[in-house]
This record gives sequence, structure tokens and C-alpha cells, in this order.
Amino acid sequence: MKTQFLVLPYKLGARNKVEAQQAQACRTDAEALRTGERMAKRFLGVVVMSQDYDEQADFAADPIVLATHGTVPDQWDEFKVAA
Repeated sequence: MKTQFLVLPYKLGARNKVEAQQAQACRTDAEALRTGERMAKRFLGVVVMSQDYDEQADFAADPIVLATHGTVPDQWDEFKVAA
């Protein structure tokens, strides 16, 4: 099983709908958190997450939200780690 770290930016699209943009992969959680902070200055919102996956079994676990910045869809609330 491997872990991937992703930063998913959002922008305001047509009809003021919050739309996901191209996710950016990072090598570590620390890199993803730094990237998320930088991207938050350019986008409406950003989700920083990790996700375990197994390529051989074609399985991906639910993502774990490490941080959010700005405005992101409510769907990410269920993946946040309880503090």
C-alpha cells in the first residue's frame, strides 16, 4: 500500500459554482501542506489530502483531509480528521 498526497484547488466557475481544478501531487505531507498554503493565495479554496492506495489490487481508501483553505465544497467535511 502506498500513500499519495494531493492538493486540490477550487475556483469560482459559471453561475458562481465552486469547481475543482487539476489536482497537484506532492511527495510528502509537509510538501502538500506548503503547496496548499501557496495555492490558497491564487484560488478560491484548496483541499490538502492524503490517500492510501494499492495499484495491484486497484483499491483506494477514502481520502484524509489534512487541511482546507478558503471556500471548498461541504463534501470534504466527512473526510476531515477529528482534532
